[in-house]
Amino acid sequence: MSSNTNEENFTPVNKPFIDDEIDLFELWQNIWSQKALITIVTLLTGLFGTTYALIISPVYQSEAVIGKPQPHTINNLDLSSLVKLNGIQLTPDSIYRQFLESIDNSKVVKAFIDSEEFTQYYLELLSLSPSGAVDRFYEDLSVTLPSTDNELFVNESRTTLQFDTLDPALSQMALQQLLLISSDVTKKQITQNLYTALMKEKNALQKNYRLENQRLNDELTAKIEQLQEKDQVELTRLQHQINAVREKKLMQTQQRIERLEADLEIAESLGIISPVNPLDYRRQNGKQANVVNLLQNAPSNFWLGTETLQQKITNLKNRDNPDAFIDELPILLEKRKLLENNPEIEALKNRNDNHAFSEKLRALAHDIEKLDAALLQLDEAQFSVFRMIKQPNIPENPIKPNKKLIVVLSLMLGGMLGIFLALLTAAIKNRQDGQVQI
Repeated sequence: MSSNTNEENFTPVNKPFIDDEIDLFELWQNIWSQKALITIVTLLTGLFGTTYALIISPVYQSEAVIGKPQPHTINNLDLSSLVKLNGIQLTPDSIYRQFLESIDNSKVVKAFIDSEEFTQYYLELLSLSPSGAVDRFYEDLSVTLPSTDNELFVNESRTTLQFDTLDPALSQMALQQLLLISSDVTKKQITQNLYTALMKEKNALQKNYRLENQRLNDELTAKIEQLQEKDQVELTRLQHQINAVREKKLMQTQQRIERLEADLEIAESLGIISPVNPLDYRRQNGKQANVVNLLQNAPSNFWLGTETLQQKITNLKNRDNPDAFIDELPILLEKRKLLENNPEIEALKNRNDNHAFSEKLRALAHDIEKLDAALLQLDEAQFSVFRMIKQPNIPENPIKPNKKLIVVLSLMLGGMLGIFLALLTAAIKNRQDGQVQI
């Protein structure tokens, strides 16, 4: 009974019906009814986009293509005929890799930005800070390495460089300046590395040369002292011999003078003035002549006569150079002279170097000469670190902005924004109408 009563007393509550389906016709009517709004929003957005496309600064891009240097352009760096440098092997590939690494090197970037043209461009025209200029540089520069899919490009190591600026001529200048600075930096690095390696090798050789040369100097100094000691002993012995010969000759001369003086007394007593024949001596006494045989009891050379004997005595006493009458003395004096000026000792003392006494020293000196030749060749070396395949160009047209695309996109976005506002307006109006009906 109670259940029937509840059913009879139940009164259904009317709820608004919600339709989840979209009525395209009604949607089109809402859009069409707001066509003025859509048109105004579209035109305003298109006008804004057109204005932006007209006032924005165009960006120009210059492009260059480079590759690894040809082998003949790095021949001056080939020092293998002169020296052997461990750990340094310069090939077109290694030089080119070093060049590519230097393009975005901080030293290169700083030198690039510090150049007059790009200091004005980055710091004055674009009003950037130094750090901002560096960031902008990396944004403007594009480096495209060869694709591994293209075997020709890989073999030639072709690399494409692109640089963006607001001026077409400046973009070309940027690539030229960048390639020049990178090339100079790379060349200096390569030259400095080679110079450091050569000087390291040269210093080591010079050290060994000095040690070997000092060793030889010590040995030759000892040899000179040994020869001098030996010569001094021989000089002493020889001088004693010379003195003995002179004393002997002096005694002989004194004895001869005494003998001649005795002969002179005999000649005077016999009245012999001029030389006579000792085999037939006739003493003149008035008109008589006595024959005297002088062969049997002739004690000396009195037969020479007083004049000759006196002259001989005088000559012997007044000799200025008694050594001239010693037959063996010239040989002894010549030996002493040789010992006093020993050619071997003089040659050792007056030597310019010790190369003649050491094969090792000669080899070290030869290696040092080759290193000097290598340093001279390196100092005068002219070489390339890259090959220009395509010169930087002056772009005729900017790469951005794409004005047509900006205008079209602004109109499209304006239309979409207008439709969105139209639908939003219609939705708000429908909601308000529904609340009024309730």
